[in-house]
Amino acid sequence: MVMNKKGFMRILEAIIAIIIALGFVIIITPTKAADKVGFPPDLDETTNSILREMQDKPQFRNCVLGAEINFNFGSGNARRTGANCVKGYIDFLTRPIEAHPWNYAVKICKLNDEGETLECDYEPFPPGSSRTVGWNEQDQFFNQQILPTNSDVYIKSTTLSYPDVTGEDIIGFNPNEYRVLTLYAWSKA
Repeated sequence: MVMNKKGFMRILEAIIAIIIALGFVIIITPTKAADKVGFPPDLDETTNSILREMQDKPQFRNCVLGAEINFNFGSGNARRTGANCVKGYIDFLTRPIEAHPWNYAVKICKLNDEGETLECDYEPFPPGSSRTVGWNEQDQFFNQQILPTNSDVYIKSTTLSYPDVTGEDIIGFNPNEYRVLTLYAWSKA
């Protein structure tokens, strides 16, 4: 049996051409980007709801802006202000707390119209920290003692600048200042 060398070479050339073409296609085809860690859907829905409430409801908006409000947080009426008010509202929304899979912390910072931080309010307030020290030291205590270091912390924030026109005036509110409300959430597990 005699082998036709020209036919064999053409088949070999065709196979090599197919391999080169497939290699080129594989190289230029975009690969799927690695899945980025995003907000879990239930946490995203909860934090968006909380931020919407703080933006849209005058009493909670004013609470973030520094007014003291009287609200029934499930344990009777309580007068709260700032981060304590926001955290109380989060605890109220996520009852029963034992069944809710997330822990929360709140930071509200007061900024001037140039974007400089004037002061921050934290809840829970870092143990061992003093409200008389500067906000930089309080922030360090908050980051080191309240926020976990062994799990992912999800962060969402919003900016509020003026009280709701339909709500009560806030005594001592400076219209040249605004507040940044930051929610921190992490898994209890």
